[in-house]
Amino acid sequence: MYSRIPSAFLLTQLLLRHGIIDIVISPGSRNAPLIIGFTEHKGFRCHSIVDERSAGFFALGIAQATANPVVLVCTSGSAVLNYFPAIAEAYYSELPLLVISTDRPSYLVDIGDGQTIRQEGVFGSMVGYATGLLQDRIHAESIYSQRSIDSDSQEVINATNTERIERAIFTCLEKRLPAHLNVPFEEPLYEKSETTLFEVTRSRRIETAVDTESNETALGSLLDRSFDHPIKIMLLIGSWQPTEAEKACIERISRLYPVLILYESLSQLHGLNAIDSIDTLLAPLEQKSNSEDWLDRLKPDLLLSVGGMVVSKKIKTLLRKCPDLHHIHVGHNTALDTYFKLKESWSFDTLFKALELLNIDKRYTSFWLDYFKSIDVKRKAYTNEAVFSDFTVFAKIFSAIPHEYIIQMANSSTVRYAQLFPTGHRQFCNRGTSGIEGSLSTAVGYATYSSSPVLAILGDLSFFYDANALWNTQIPSNFRIIVVNNWGGGIFRILPGKNNATTFTEYFETRHEKTAEQHAVHFGFDYLVADSEQTLKLVLNEFFSNSERPKLLEIQTSAEVNDRVLLDYFKSLS
Repeated sequence: MYSRIPSAFLLTQLLLRHGIIDIVISPGSRNAPLIIGFTEHKGFRCHSIVDERSAGFFALGIAQATANPVVLVCTSGSAVLNYFPAIAEAYYSELPLLVISTDRPSYLVDIGDGQTIRQEGVFGSMVGYATGLLQDRIHAESIYSQRSIDSDSQEVINATNTERIERAIFTCLEKRLPAHLNVPFEEPLYEKSETTLFEVTRSRRIETAVDTESNETALGSLLDRSFDHPIKIMLLIGSWQPTEAEKACIERISRLYPVLILYESLSQLHGLNAIDSIDTLLAPLEQKSNSEDWLDRLKPDLLLSVGGMVVSKKIKTLLRKCPDLHHIHVGHNTALDTYFKLKESWSFDTLFKALELLNIDKRYTSFWLDYFKSIDVKRKAYTNEAVFSDFTVFAKIFSAIPHEYIIQMANSSTVRYAQLFPTGHRQFCNRGTSGIEGSLSTAVGYATYSSSPVLAILGDLSFFYDANALWNTQIPSNFRIIVVNNWGGGIFRILPGKNNATTFTEYFETRHEKTAEQHAVHFGFDYLVADSEQTLKLVLNEFFSNSERPKLLEIQTSAEVNDRVLLDYFKSLS
C-alpha cells in the first residue's frame, strides 16, 4: 500500500532508492500519510517512540550503531521542537539524522488553527540543510479552487520536491550532518493506493568528501622550524569512530615515530604505547610546587589532533597557553580550532610524509611516557586502598565489564570517571553538546541494532531526566543499565566556589531521595542494588549473567565522601 498524497509517496520512494530504511516514528495524525508509506512497505525498518525528545536520541543511537542516516517523523505543532536537543547533538557529533516534520498547509499557519506553529527552518543553524516541500496540487484540488491559490502543475511540484528531498538526503549521506524537511499535507490524510502513483527515479549525482591537503608553504615552514631544533610533537585523540584503516595509521605512528600520543576512552583505541588517561597525567603536575615548569615542559611545538571533542578540560587549558603552538588536524572529522592555533587539515598520507621529514624530539616523548608509567603505579595503589565511593565504584565496574560489551555513557561525572579507568571496550557518549538529556535513549537506540550487548552507565540525574527512554517495547534482554546514585548532581561538589553558594544544595546539586527501583519494576527490568564494596562485588556477576529480561543495577554512594576521594586521588599522584 502507498499513500495517495504525491509528496508522501515521492518522499518514501526516494528514501528507498537511496538506501535509507531506518525510520523512527512518533505517532500523530498529520504524519499519517508518511506512517502509511513507511509501515506498509517491507523495505523499511520502523520504530514507534511516543516521546519525540526520546525518539530523537533513539535515532541518534541507531546512527551511531549503523553509521547510516536515520529518519525521524513527527506530526505538526510543537512535536518537532522536541527533536531539537538530539538534532544539536547530531550536528556537533556529525551524525546523519533526517527530520521530516509534517505540517498544515501554509494558509492555515498564523490564523489561530490548532496544533500549528511556524515549523519550516525551526532548527536554524543546527542542520546542514533545511527546506519545506511544495504543497501538492492534485491531492486536494477543491481547496485550490475555493481559495484561488496559485500553483504550478503537479509535475513541476514533483520535480521541485525531488530536488529538495535529494539535497536533504545528500546532506546526510555526504556531509554526515542532520537535515530537515517540512512537509505540508492537506486532508484527507489516510487514503491509500494499491499501486504506485508515478515513476520515481533517484539522481545519479555523486559527491565525495574533499581530502584537504596541506599546502607546500605551510609544510615548508614547519620543516624549517624543525631543523632549528628538534620539535616536540603531541598527537591528541578525542571522540572518534575510526575505520580499521585509521586505527592502523595510529598504531603505525605509535610503533615507528617518537610522537607523544594522548587518547581518551571515546577514541575507541587501546593498548598503545601512549598516555591513556590525560587527567591522570596532568592533575599531579598541577599539584607540584613548581607546576608551571612541569607544564611548560609538557607543552608541544606541534599538536596533531584527531577525531572530535575532547573531554579533558585540563589538556584544553594547557594547550591554549602555548603561544607558539602549531596545530594541524588530521583525518576526515571537522577541524575544530579548540586551542585557537589551528593552521590546516591533513590526510593521514600527508602526515606520514611529514613525519618522515621532521626532526622529532625523541627525549620529549620518552620522558613523558616513563613519567606516566611511574604515575600508573600510584594510580593502582590508591585505587586498591580508597574507601567506597564513586571513584571505587567506577574502578570496580570497568574491571568487571565482560569484553563483548559496548559501553554507552552519560555526561558529566560518568564520562569523566571513565577517562581514569581505560578499558578495551568501545565507548560512546553524546559529547557534541555534552548535555544531560538523551543518554539513555541513545543507548537504547544503539542496543536495538547492536549485535553485541550494551551497557549504559549513568548518574542519577541523567537517568531520571531521560527515564522515558525505557518506554520502548524493543529493548533487548541483554541490555544493562548501571545507575550511580549519589543523590544529586555530584559533579558540582568538586567545582570551584561551591562552598560559597548558600543555595548550593537546592539549586546546583539538586539533592533528592529517589531510587531507580520503581522505574525498573514499571518498565520490566530486573532490579539489583548495591551500597557497599561487599554488596557490589556480590551483585556484579549476577548483573552480567544471561537473563530473559534486561537488568538495572543501582549503586548508592555518599555525596559527601565522593568529592574528597576524587580530590585525594589526584593529590596522591603528585
